Amino acid sequence: MLDTQEAMVFLDLDDTIFQTLRKNPEGRYPATGTSFMTEAQRLFLDIFLNSEQILVVPITARDTAQYNRTFLSQHPRIKVSVLYYSGLITTDGLHNKQWHKHTQSLYQDLTPSIQAMYERTLRLLNSFVIPAQTGIFKLYNVDNYYVTIKHNNTSVGDYMQSNERLVSELQGIVEYGYNIYHNDNNISLVPNFLNKKNAVNYLIEQYRPKLTIGVGDSLSDIGFITQCNYGIFPSNSQIGSLVRRKEESNAGR
Repeated sequence: MLDTQEAMVFLDLDDTIFQTLRKNPEGRYPATGTSFMTEAQRLFLDIFLNSEQILVVPITARDTAQYNRTFLSQHPRIKVSVLYYSGLITTDGLHNKQWHKHTQSLYQDLTPSIQAMYERTLRLLNSFVIPAQTGIFKLYNVDNYYVTIKHNNTSVGDYMQSNERLVSELQGIVEYGYNIYHNDNNISLVPNFLNKKNAVNYLIEQYRPKLTIGVGDSLSDIGFITQCNYGIFPSNSQIGSLVRRKEESNAGR
């Protein structure tokens, strides 16, 4: 039995507590080699990291190598992390064996497999013709956890339109066992069972905290945020935009 934890904060990383300067030029404090925190983000994070009663749990789509490039991976107050959209839970850098066995059993029954979905997506990209543009996307099989696609040139003004068109095309090849997550330049094809809320529920049962807080920016984060006692999101985020649209819609009635 694990010791009772006073509080746990499940913290999404990219676009929640740091981002590239392209997304927010006010970033001042290095978080990775290419991402930075603003003054507000640094102060917000310090509220949690400075309290010994709070267990801060990064919960991210990042793979192991990407997570290890963040300053949080080496922070002495961080003991538990959730990577690959919940595909992997680590404690003090070691795999949670029970969770690993659980997720790997789900992959055995996944159809199509991650590699098959990668190859299917590659065929689509090879036929996805945009006038005067070739090879504009990079495709990745992320350690056999999920498939992701990124636009090669975010300095092009219409890259988001290209991404949105690709998402529409992907809906024709993605089967029931997968979700499509799209946020800015990240398009990911993720097995349905890879859901941050599943890892959050597992860790809550293990640690039994008196207080839980979920912090995230994207629509895919809503699931785990709503499993917690309290939820927090940046105002300039997918969730923030959704709330504003709802408020404007209500005001127009």
